Formats: sequence, C-alpha cells, structure tokens
Amino acid sequence: MLKEMRRWYEEDDSLWLRGGRLAYSVYQKITPELVASFQRFIDAGNVDDLAFVVEVLERFEGAEEAQPIYKSIVAKLPIDDPLLKAVSVGLNGTGVVTGEFGMADALKARRAAIAPWREDPDEKIRRFADMQVKQLERMIAAEHKRAQEDLERRKREWGTGNADDGAGGAA
Repeated sequence: MLKEMRRWYEEDDSLWLRGGRLAYSVYQKITPELVASFQRFIDAGNVDDLAFVVEVLERFEGAEEAQPIYKSIVAKLPIDDPLLKAVSVGLNGTGVVTGEFGMADALKARRAAIAPWREDPDEKIRRFADMQVKQLERMIAAEHKRAQEDLERRKREWGTGNADDGAGGAA
C-alpha cells in the first residue's frame, strides 16, 4: 500500500494531507512490517522518498516505534538538510497531553528518548541529537514557565479551591 501512496505523493503532493491520514487510518501503529516498508524507501536514499516517509511518520505523533526510522533518515541526510526540521517536528510530536505540566512532561520524555543518540557512532546522528536535546531543553523551560504562570494566575483569580481561602467554596 505504501508504494501506491508514494506514487500518489509523487503525482500530486497537494493530495498528501489526506494520504498521510489514510496511512495512519490503515496502520494506526507502527508495525515491524511497516518499518520494513519505510526502510526500503530510506535505503533508496532518494530525498523525495525520505520526505514521503517523514510525512507519513508525522501522523504517528512521535511514536516510540518511529525513532529508529527517523534515525535512519538522519543518517542519510547531510547535517544541514532542511528535511531534518521535519524530522525534529516528528520526533517532538506528542498527541494530546493533560494537566498543567503535561506538555513539559511529554517534552521531557522526548528528550530522554533522543538522549542515547548522543552516543551513536555516527557523527551526524550525534550532532543532530545534540541540537535536538538543546531545542527540547529550551521548549521544556518555556513550557514549564508558561504552565507555572497559568497555575499562579488561576490561583489568584479562583483561589486554591480550599474553603478557607475565601474563593471557590462560598455560595
């Protein structure tokens, strides 16, 4: 099926938004068979094939099973290739998060998942991982600050929810 989708992508990439959703609807999880199909595109080394794989993977919102596929893509590309930005976006995908610090926690999990790449024998992968970890650290700090400010604002406006603070419990 991916071969046919790749053909559609090549013919008219404006249709791809629906194609990416179709792939996710059909597969929903990254299986070993799907990984093998992606790997065939990656091994070909064609930039358009790599872009196709990145587009499909983005719908999986940073699934752990996608990481080795992304790593293979990073290994194929020059360190300054613009497609690496899309790889970064895909790796950082979180899906739905909950709680004041849900996004910060999700980003911390992404940082922990990419950190081992810093020890990879391939210098390109190590450099990409270093940049990715630094970016995630900035995102975590910003998200933590935003969540803390939101929490403090809500406490000022609505109280803590305790009956003795004069807010929230009196009718």
